[in-house]
Amino acid sequence: METTRYFEGLTFAGAGIRAHADECCNAHPLYYGLQYIHSGPFYLSVNGAPVLHLRGPAAFLTSPDSVFAYGSVKNTTREHYHVLTTGPRIRSYLDSGLFVPAAQREKPYYPIHAPNQFLSHMLELIQLSRDPDMHDFAVAKFEYMLLLLGSGPVRREGNSFYQPDLERIVQRIMISPEREWDFASEAEKLNISLKHFMRIFSEQYNEPPHRFVLRQRLYKAATLLVQSTDPIKAIAWKCGFRSEFYFSRLFRKYLLFTPANYRRTHRHPL
Repeated sequence: METTRYFEGLTFAGAGIRAHADECCNAHPLYYGLQYIHSGPFYLSVNGAPVLHLRGPAAFLTSPDSVFAYGSVKNTTREHYHVLTTGPRIRSYLDSGLFVPAAQREKPYYPIHAPNQFLSHMLELIQLSRDPDMHDFAVAKFEYMLLLLGSGPVRREGNSFYQPDLERIVQRIMISPEREWDFASEAEKLNISLKHFMRIFSEQYNEPPHRFVLRQRLYKAATLLVQSTDPIKAIAWKCGFRSEFYFSRLFRKYLLFTPANYRRTHRHPL
């Protein structure tokens, strides 16, 4: 007899990372989505309600039952992450209150009080959602993040004195992960030792800075593989890898695909 898998019933229809998003949306979404604005000003309106002018970090849930209008304020950009889902499992989320459509909330958005932690979870969810072999882990992570949204304010992260500086460093890394990053120099700018810098960065982002840079390079490479026709060697170079062989080995280790297979199997908009 065939065994029913616990995590069946949810399909990930897409995921995206936009460090400098400036586009706007005004439509019925096709999918149920988790939208996270990590930084930058943006506007949001649901079903024609008065426009709210907000600033990240904030999250909101999109659904096919409503019309959503959101986007960047004129002459600005936002740092935007999203994961789109569909399938019968969504019904259990709606019935249990785990997924509360924006139109049913007094405020259609969620302030994020621990943005570094939430960003780390979001990046992991995006990575898991793109890998069919990690489907069950992606579903578990998605449900965990819905629980985070519904649990109300979370205590602010530690090391708040350095948090704005770390946030700026992370944003620069995400914009240009291919750079040669000198974290001894970054620590010196903060007037702290490299050891202390490594410790507080790891506490904030759940991994050391060099690992964070590596993951951002791989995320950028994954995006270029899907959205461009550049040769793999050229993509490796654009993402900070000076050896195509080394790039392919790391890509397969962390994303579980060779670059060529990833390009072939993920030909959809990110």
